[in-house]
Amino acid sequence: MISQPPSSPLPAVLTRDSLQPKKAFMNIRSTLFALLSSLPLAATVFAQSADPTVAAATHVPPTIAVGQISQLRTDFANAGFDPIPANSIRLSICGAHTYYRSNGVTPPGGYGTNFTWTHATSDCWEGINKAVIAAGAGGMITLDYIGQLATTAPQTTSVDMEVIANPASFTNENRVNNDAIATLAVAGQLPAKHPRNERAPRKGDQWR
Repeated sequence: MISQPPSSPLPAVLTRDSLQPKKAFMNIRSTLFALLSSLPLAATVFAQSADPTVAAATHVPPTIAVGQISQLRTDFANAGFDPIPANSIRLSICGAHTYYRSNGVTPPGGYGTNFTWTHATSDCWEGINKAVIAAGAGGMITLDYIGQLATTAPQTTSVDMEVIANPASFTNENRVNNDAIATLAVAGQLPAKHPRNERAPRKGDQWR
């Protein structure tokens, strides 16, 4: 409250009552600051927009003979805006082991070196990311397969991504791009190619 006699030429005087509202405001502000400081904001927003992505999987070449090698190439990336924490995702690569298989000893290479791999079943490799994957980071994961048995139709290799740790933090993950299928055909014998400009022999051909 400000007290000033009407006839007095002296300046206004602050009394004890006039300081109470200011003191109350300072107490409220201190309480709010302490409350906000105690909230785990960093944990709430971390990796909200991380998005592990299997963009494509392709066998190169798509047809091989028994005993020949085709390389499976998987295009992996973090398509989100935040990093993927270490030990948060599992990548599974399973081939048609009756018709073609990896050697079971050499794990996926290329960008696959950022994962810890186990040879889970007869020809399924499972890898868990052993380091943080930054937003936009990624690359080609490679795995060699050798033809074992001729097929009548192309067989499939499945590549699947799964969030295994802190799944609640992947709220913006696009699960549609977590899987891919690659096809590989194993022929009994690849057709022979005739040299250029050389005609294959025809019935009735003879020397004259």
